[in-house]
Amino acid sequence: MQNEHIAAAKNLATNLIEILAAQGIDLKRTQALEVVSKLQDHTDWNRLSAKLKGRGKQGKSRETAAFALISRPGYGKTETIRALFELECADGETCPLLIDVGGCGTLADLVGKDPFMVARDRIKLFYDNTGIVHVEKTYTDLCREPVGRGLVVDLWPLGNYHELRKFSGVALAQFLDNPAKYVREPLLKRIGTVFLDEYHRLEDQDVACCEAMGRFIKGLTNLRRVVIGTQLVLTPEATEAIGLPFCHLIPEPELVFRQHKWPWVYRALPKDLPWESESLDDHRVVSDLLMKSFGITNSKSPRTHPIGASRLGRLPGHVTWFKQLRDAVWK
Repeated sequence: MQNEHIAAAKNLATNLIEILAAQGIDLKRTQALEVVSKLQDHTDWNRLSAKLKGRGKQGKSRETAAFALISRPGYGKTETIRALFELECADGETCPLLIDVGGCGTLADLVGKDPFMVARDRIKLFYDNTGIVHVEKTYTDLCREPVGRGLVVDLWPLGNYHELRKFSGVALAQFLDNPAKYVREPLLKRIGTVFLDEYHRLEDQDVACCEAMGRFIKGLTNLRRVVIGTQLVLTPEATEAIGLPFCHLIPEPELVFRQHKWPWVYRALPKDLPWESESLDDHRVVSDLLMKSFGITNSKSPRTHPIGASRLGRLPGHVTWFKQLRDAVWK
């Protein structure tokens, strides 16, 4: 008995034949299957069907992993986080949590100008040298089902930015150790991917925050993955504190800039990296989006998107699952 993925692909081929027949175009079934294969970024039906058979045997993967996106400013880390956050929002199966620890809400403030992102739930945590002192919450629809279609948490210093930035780690640890104080329980139960941007700004609080992160994610029932954007590598102590298998993703040009010895798992990503992920649950989507974002942010072509708007509309991707979610965000 064929699995559901192969059946869906064959049904798609049948629909294609019927649609073209209505337009007076005769398409053979073998040709339709080849077209469906190319839409899924495979060269022929034999390769696609083999991949779908394997997917049917393995089932849907929910293995949790963690990634650190490492590069200098302007190399696509934040764009990758935004893109993956928006895809998970459009998917709707889980609620992604995006935490900006930049100390001034830079990422979240930019996200707030995105027409798609304006509809996300948002929490502002104002802090001083003692930690969180004031909270502002904006929920888009308390009665919505399913509860939570994306949550943004941004940290803002209540006073001099340069003096208080180093205390963002204290505020972050407070939030992670007692999330129920700030986030509704139904929303907490739906959290999928946890994003942490500007990790390097935690300075000497990084290990303590990673320990708090480890405790936090242990309480999540639908955790998909953890993605961290940073200009510095995470130490073995920090990755051990989070408690997940960690992989550092680094664009190949950055290896020249960062002369490190790598005692832990890392992957250098070439500019011509082919698209590998087969679904939003496939962890290779992180490296796919990082290199697509890297290509755009380092291209010399002028920007065609509104300031603050999602770049997903410009990210190339030929596989059906990605195009469907991208279009849901970009429409």
